[in-house]
Amino acid sequence: NVQLEDNVLTVSGERKTEQHTQQQGYHRLERAFGAFSRSLTLPDGVNPESVQAHFDRGVLEITIPKPEQKKPRQVQIKLATSEESKPIEGIAAIDPKENSHNPVAALA
Repeated sequence: NVQLEDNVLTVSGERKTEQHTQQQGYHRLERAFGAFSRSLTLPDGVNPESVQAHFDRGVLEITIPKPEQKKPRQVQIKLATSEESKPIEGIAAIDPKENSHNPVAALA
């Protein structure tokens, strides 16, 4: 079972093997079974529709295309012409009497 949900790929299944050996003087039968599950978090940008799975001769092959790399965005800087540029006006002097903060005495 291959499941893809919320960028998490989960592969689960069950294995069963049986080995039977019979020779002169003894008879041996071995059985092994068990369930397994593996989960992998896929990188951001993977298209879930593009994930493919193929099973052939006991080999499960899952193909996940690489996500497209984010390209840096360039921002064009517009320069003002001399006609558009305006002089910066000076800042008016601040009257210390209009300061609402109380002065703090300096410690020596």
